[in-house]
Amino acid sequence: MLYNKTGDGHHLVNYGVPQDHHQSHYAVVTTPEYKGDQVNKSVFIIFFQGDQLKSRVKKICEGFRATLYPCPETPAERREMAIGVMTRIEDLNTVLGQTQDHRHRVLVAAAKNIKNWFVKVKKIKAIYHTLNMFNLDVTQKCLIAECWCPVAELDKIQLALRRGTDRSGSSVPSILNRMTTKEAPPTYHKTNKFTGAFQSIIDAYGVNTYGEMNPTPYTIITFPFLFSLMFGDAGHGFVMFLFALVLVIKEKQIMASKLDDEVLGQTQDHRHRVLVAAAKNIKNWFVKVKKIKAIYHTLNMFNLDVTQKCLIAECWCPVAELDKIQLALRRGTDRSGSSVPSILNRMTTKEAPPTYHKTNKFTGAFQSIIDAYGVNTYGEMNPTPYTIITFPFLFSLMFGDAGHGFVMFLFALVLVIKEKQIMASKLDDEIANTFFGGRYIIMMMGLFSCYSGMIYNDIFSRSTNIFGSSWTVPESEFVVNGTRSLKHFPSQLQGDPNMTAYFTRGVYPFGIDPVWQLAENKITYTNSFKMKLSIIMGVFQMMFGVWLGLFNHMHFKNKLSIFCEFIPQVLFLLCMFGYLVLLVFVKWFVFNAIDNGMNTNCAPSLLIGLINMFLFTYPKRGQAACSTITWYGGAASFFVINNGDVTQEEGQGQQVFQIILVLLALLCVPWMLLTKPLLLKFSPSIRASYMASKKHGEQAESAPADTTSEQEIIHHDAVQVSTSGAGLPAPGGAKEEDFDFAEVFIHTAIHTIEYCLGTISHTASYLRLWALSLAHAQLSEVLWDMVLQIGLRQGRYYGGVILVPIFAAWVVLTIAILLLMEGLSAFLHTLRLHWVEFQSKFYKGEGYAFHAFDFQQIIETAEE
Repeated sequence: MLYNKTGDGHHLVNYGVPQDHHQSHYAVVTTPEYKGDQVNKSVFIIFFQGDQLKSRVKKICEGFRATLYPCPETPAERREMAIGVMTRIEDLNTVLGQTQDHRHRVLVAAAKNIKNWFVKVKKIKAIYHTLNMFNLDVTQKCLIAECWCPVAELDKIQLALRRGTDRSGSSVPSILNRMTTKEAPPTYHKTNKFTGAFQSIIDAYGVNTYGEMNPTPYTIITFPFLFSLMFGDAGHGFVMFLFALVLVIKEKQIMASKLDDEVLGQTQDHRHRVLVAAAKNIKNWFVKVKKIKAIYHTLNMFNLDVTQKCLIAECWCPVAELDKIQLALRRGTDRSGSSVPSILNRMTTKEAPPTYHKTNKFTGAFQSIIDAYGVNTYGEMNPTPYTIITFPFLFSLMFGDAGHGFVMFLFALVLVIKEKQIMASKLDDEIANTFFGGRYIIMMMGLFSCYSGMIYNDIFSRSTNIFGSSWTVPESEFVVNGTRSLKHFPSQLQGDPNMTAYFTRGVYPFGIDPVWQLAENKITYTNSFKMKLSIIMGVFQMMFGVWLGLFNHMHFKNKLSIFCEFIPQVLFLLCMFGYLVLLVFVKWFVFNAIDNGMNTNCAPSLLIGLINMFLFTYPKRGQAACSTITWYGGAASFFVINNGDVTQEEGQGQQVFQIILVLLALLCVPWMLLTKPLLLKFSPSIRASYMASKKHGEQAESAPADTTSEQEIIHHDAVQVSTSGAGLPAPGGAKEEDFDFAEVFIHTAIHTIEYCLGTISHTASYLRLWALSLAHAQLSEVLWDMVLQIGLRQGRYYGGVILVPIFAAWVVLTIAILLLMEGLSAFLHTLRLHWVEFQSKFYKGEGYAFHAFDFQQIIETAEE
């Protein structure tokens, strides 16, 4: 930017060009001094005032060899000039296209005669090459040359010269003189097709001197005779004779085909050059064709308004993108040079809008999992943000091995780092594209599997003692008669938690104590832990899904469903399995292996206790109990979770509490089944409010909240165009829909039965977390013990040699079975838990996705 003040006024020099998409542009011009090379040059728009300043500006521009272009003062004139320039450019492009078509036709026609032209050119070239060796006699104005010719051919040569003189119409005849010379003449042998082959054998050794004896006539007999003495077999000779005889008989066809092959070869080379030149631009042509096709396909869906001579279309667009769309329309109007602006009207409609989720590379993969189940209705709660955490976490509970998870994480991390190169290479393999598309999901699953593996203390089926185990073997178990050795076999050792020599009474800081890796009851312990953990995770996730349904009811203003569906569903789930989760935590926090009155001998069976709860079966009174747990330190014992009998004073609180829970759970069934149909049937106000909220949910909030004229009509240049009224509500309001009690009752009964039975079956379904975790851990341990440990047990020098192939086999089996097969199985089970157990509590997925007009997406879809 340059600003200067002179006596004639102010002048302003603005450097640059008009901005487009916030990027700088340069004009590409071709100058003669650079021999047609393209040079990037900057464009200056100069504002000045006064003739004196104008002359200075011109001198400066001429000094820098700048080209001056006039700039009209009014916008209309500038637009007209721009249109004129664009018209000239289009005319030039048309001329270039026609020239290229004409050149193509000329070349196609020339290709038909290329063979004859090739022969003529060779002849003419040979004639002129020979004439260039003649000497010019200036005095007699003739060409003179000296050459050798066979004596026997003199008459033919003389006849040819006379014939040439006659055909050319020359009055001066050609003269042929036979001269004497001391130079050695060249050797000439007159041959035919038969003798020529034998003569070539002799000439390959050396051409005989002029007048020297030529051995070719004798070679015609001696050469094949000596060959036959060495090859002497009549059968083989006859086969060779037949082969040569066929070549002799077909010699004309073979010679003709040779010429045809030359023509075909030249044609193929020409075609190859044309296709190579076209291949350089085929990608750009492909993109342009797809763009033009998409544009015209979209324009074909517009309606033509004959009266106003314009195209009208109705479409959906994100509200947040209205400004960008308006800017694009304004830019298109300016570039096209149209005097009529494009107008964008925001309309009201009763149609359900499509669902649009703005995602990125990371969230898009998780959103595709949800959309595979069904696209959520407009305004419905989208479970994708929560699935980003819950999906890899539930996967990790089944795949819980830190080693396998780390390998999976590294694999996905490589795909993420190399994603630009992979996307540019355009993978053709469907399986590879599937892994690449889910790279962020795989990375999250691997990362969460590392966490769960550390909780399970499993790294390739081995445990790590990072923080130090709480269990030790005392010194007394090692000393026998003064010698350090075990008194018993390792499998016979049993740690006593009541002795500090065995158990330090500490808790392993993170995850499972590594001593369980050596214990015989490892599976019993881990099964109990993982089974309870699966139930807890399942109940929490189902409860979370029910609470998400509350937000749907609130969003669609469906207060009746909150009272008749959400509240009884929460109570039913809490009274049954929420109480079971509470018992699990009580059992974990209260009972242990230490003999303090609350050891594992008194630990109850949760499954039997839950069954007895619904059968109203409780321990008999009057006998001593194994143990009791006081509720908040009160006098009465609230919880008694054991398998023994209790005294009369003990267990009263728990018994009453369980009866209340069962009765409340049973009450929730008719609550969900009857309250909604009955309230809709006998309460007109509730029915009207419900029908209004139902209609509100069906329309999915397609109409804008503020319907003022300033927000309804969005346009530029202050132009307003009214629509035909499509999508506007009819005067007098809509007629209330008829209420069908039977339909509502049947619909409610189906959902009630589905929820009540589904709560039980879905809770049991979460036990797959425990089952697959057990299968994965056992398979990993089998591969370690049955494969890798064979090589690790080998001693001496050959142990390392044997370990190499065994380790390779272990790696291959680990990747094929544990990572691929087990990983796919855990992925599918996790998918089922989200689609059925979790999303069924709140998600319908009855909407349809919003597909924007996107050139990039159109091109990628076409390439696939």
